[in-house]
Amino acid sequence: MKYARVNTLDKVFIHQDLTPRQREQRKKLVEELKVRRSQGEQNLIIVKDRILVKRYRGVATQESE
Repeated sequence: MKYARVNTLDKVFIHQDLTPRQREQRKKLVEELKVRRSQGEQNLIIVKDRILVKRYRGVATQESE
C-alpha cells in the first residue's frame, strides 16, 4: 500500500499572544488597513499599533533632473 506524503505543517500559524484589548485594537487596524488598500494606497504595513508605509532599505531612489 502506498501512502501519499502529506505536509502537515502547511496549516500551522504562529501568532503573538495578545490581550483581549490588544486583539481588539489590532482588529481595528486590520480593518483600516483593508480600507486604505482598497482606496489605492500601497506598501502599507502594521507595526506595533500603527499603520505605516513600508520603506525599503538600501534601495536608492532616482530623483528627476
